Amino acid sequence: MKSPLRVLLLEDNPADAELILKALAGEGINCAAVRVETRADFLAAVEGNGFDLILSDFSLPSFDGLTALEIARAKAPEVPFIFVSGAMGEELAIETLKSGALDYVLKHRLLRLAPAVRSAMEEVGERAARHAAERSRSEAESLFRALFDQMAVGVAVADLSGRIVKANAALEAMLGYAAGQLSQVQLARLSDPEDAAAGAEAAEELYAGKRASYELEKRFVRRDGTLGWGRWVVSLIREDGGAPRFSIHLIEDITARKEMQKRFLQAEKMEVVGRVAAGFAHDFNNLLTLINGYSELLLERVPPQNPTRRELQQIRDAGERATTLTRRLLAFSRRQVERPGLLDLNSILTGLDQMLRGLIGDQVRLTLRPDPKAGLIEEDQTQIEQIVMNLAINARDAMPAGGELTIATGNTRLDGLMADSQGVAPGDYVTLTVADTGHGMDEPTQSRIFEPFFTTKEVGKGTGLGLWMVREIVQKSRGAVTVVSEPGRGTTFRICLPRVVAEAEANLAALARSVGRTSPGGAGALLHSVRQTLDAQPEISIVIADDDPAIRDFLRQVLRPSGYRVLEASNGRQAVQHLRQQKVDLLITDLIMPGQEGLETIQAVGKEFPDLRVVAMSGGFGEKFLGVAQTLGASEILHKPFSADEVREVVRRLLATATNEPIPLSSTR
Repeated sequence: MKSPLRVLLLEDNPADAELILKALAGEGINCAAVRVETRADFLAAVEGNGFDLILSDFSLPSFDGLTALEIARAKAPEVPFIFVSGAMGEELAIETLKSGALDYVLKHRLLRLAPAVRSAMEEVGERAARHAAERSRSEAESLFRALFDQMAVGVAVADLSGRIVKANAALEAMLGYAAGQLSQVQLARLSDPEDAAAGAEAAEELYAGKRASYELEKRFVRRDGTLGWGRWVVSLIREDGGAPRFSIHLIEDITARKEMQKRFLQAEKMEVVGRVAAGFAHDFNNLLTLINGYSELLLERVPPQNPTRRELQQIRDAGERATTLTRRLLAFSRRQVERPGLLDLNSILTGLDQMLRGLIGDQVRLTLRPDPKAGLIEEDQTQIEQIVMNLAINARDAMPAGGELTIATGNTRLDGLMADSQGVAPGDYVTLTVADTGHGMDEPTQSRIFEPFFTTKEVGKGTGLGLWMVREIVQKSRGAVTVVSEPGRGTTFRICLPRVVAEAEANLAALARSVGRTSPGGAGALLHSVRQTLDAQPEISIVIADDDPAIRDFLRQVLRPSGYRVLEASNGRQAVQHLRQQKVDLLITDLIMPGQEGLETIQAVGKEFPDLRVVAMSGGFGEKFLGVAQTLGASEILHKPFSADEVREVVRRLLATATNEPIPLSSTR
């Protein structure tokens, strides 16, 4: 034995004790023995629980072996107990074995002692192994029960006849059954009959041992009869000989995922358009920034009486129309980031006039009726333009033989029941009314016009998304849209959008008066007048980071005349070097650059220069990064193409905020 056997020896005769230990040593059993004689010493030693074996004499002057055995069984039942006695009759020996002794050896036959000890220790080892196996099995069963009961997916165990013998709580909840109600239910009842043959070939291979498991997607039947989609994974529990005993079915509810896949497939064409539009917009918006920006700078420098001013204005107007087309393409593909600001519906209609007339054709007469008292709204201009364009297209298609389209603005107040009926809060609203003299709609058609992908047009002539997008935009803006239509009597759409409070409109007018400007052209002209008046502060250093030298040159020409000191960088690393070498008040960085892109630059600047104001520029591809850019520390976003006036306004606003100066106006284009 590698380590000494720890032996408790209950023996009153030291000579006998020595003989016992020599007999063991002679057989190669090394012992570390403790000899005791009295009951008290024996009890203390047993309670110490530090022994591998107890050897006990049967007869002691003040103690007896049976009592010692009784104490040992109570205090240390796992320690083997062997009697070593001078004389013991057969009946007495049998009694000791019945009481729990492992063996008995007579002192005049100590040659039997070593084999008895070895046998005892082997039995102890086997007993420990059995206990460990039982403990392991119990722990495994507890773990299995916990996993079975707490798994997030449904689990059913069925016998070979397909009868469920056990189901977990997740499956019961998924199918609408109470606890225990699935027991004894046939698996076939859980599957839609139309999917009964699904996976039959895989099941045959599973039972034949050709595969360990199989999975498939098929419908399941809830207790109330409704259907859902499930991902089934099936495997077998086999007997020792390999014969199948139970089947295990893991069922994951993928109904919501299936619905999402269906919607994704329906909108796949839109996604393709979106990717193309984003790639197109990135480069095209850079070009439009230069075309619009330089034409604007030239218009500022050329006197009104100069004959070239008219040609310059034509270039500027063409650039604005191209900008609008790009925005609409991105809005249609859902890639355009919303930019809410104070808007005048009258100005929007005026800007769309020429495009609308070209869109609806010569057979439809367009009449615009802007209300000069129409209030302002705070919305995204592209979204509002999308509403007008979609309604105009629908009106045109409803008048194939021609007719009249009237678009009007106005104000209204929705109170009490009227507001409740339209699902909006009571208050003041600006109205946009689009009326046509087309063929109209019956009630069943009206009840479905706002459903996605619903259309009454011929295949290939409508996506069924136009009116759905109108309602989505209006509802997101906390507004309402209603429709009145009769077959043969035309259709009228009326949109109500929340009006900005009168105080905001009054402050805007007061600001215009304070800077000495009048704006007879309405709220839209008033906004433009205020933007033109706002100017920059001198002695300010600004870093421009853009890989396009033409963009940097344009920004430099916009900012330097206002007294700013402009530093240029072709990538983010150069921009950071400028910041480290000198005091800089503002960083304007593109989001898409080689070497170090804008997001990395903004993050690096935020860590090293936490107080620096940062403006992020985006031309299309960067739209998806705008939220991240603002999270990383960008204070403002400049959407390409931007005007010189927009650049000046953003710079002025950020620098005023940095110096705690009052900001009279906060609105974006």
